[in-house]
Amino acid sequence: MGTRFLNVNNKVLAYCNEAVLPFYILHQTMILVIGFFVVQWRLGIMLKYLIISTSSLVLILAIYELLVKRFKVIRFLFGMKVGKRLAQIPALETA
Repeated sequence: MGTRFLNVNNKVLAYCNEAVLPFYILHQTMILVIGFFVVQWRLGIMLKYLIISTSSLVLILAIYELLVKRFKVIRFLFGMKVGKRLAQIPALETA
């Protein structure tokens, strides 16, 4: 099924393919840091789970967008191609 339905090129797949390694590296750290504080709250287990999972997803995506994707050194440290993505960022292009 994956070969049949995911064998296309689109912007969402390209974005996810590029972001998968930084997401994988950051996810455990963010879950542990957020979870350390949230598990101490007096809430139900399901609400704690939703808070940890949602806030970690938002935080990981923000770190990827604001730091990892934009700086060559950080891209290199996360094992990403250094020159490929920078040419496509409108703020860094010269007119």
